[in-house]
Amino acid sequence: IVRSIAVSIVELTTEEITQSDKGRSLCIKGKNLRGVWDRTLVASGSDYENDFDETLHEHTFVDLVTADKERVKAEAWWEDNGTVHRSYLRGGKKYGGGDFESRRYLENDGNTLICESTFHPKEEGTEPAVIKWTFNRAG
Repeated sequence: IVRSIAVSIVELTTEEITQSDKGRSLCIKGKNLRGVWDRTLVASGSDYENDFDETLHEHTFVDLVTADKERVKAEAWWEDNGTVHRSYLRGGKKYGGGDFESRRYLENDGNTLICESTFHPKEEGTEPAVIKWTFNRAG
């Protein structure tokens, strides 16, 4: 029964993503049966227009509230010549504590958004939990 409920929630999940500030801000509005989760990730590090260097890792941390209503520190940046958006939500205490990592990128001529999410547990010896979300463009 747990699996069938989880599948129903996943099937009704949507994400609306808006970029601004030349890609520096990525506003994500996720909706599912549990509610709406609005968050803005601020990409930092290399400036692709002026001084490209993928090895620059001086990221800005911003306060963010998770879907579980937890306050965490978020950092984000672009990789692979600006085609992959990577983010970390650090300092979560739920699920035994740990960090959430996400990689977002487009496939299928921009019609499919892939979001690979990994939960990195704080407890040593515990394997990360991984899920791959696929969102098709609506309309």
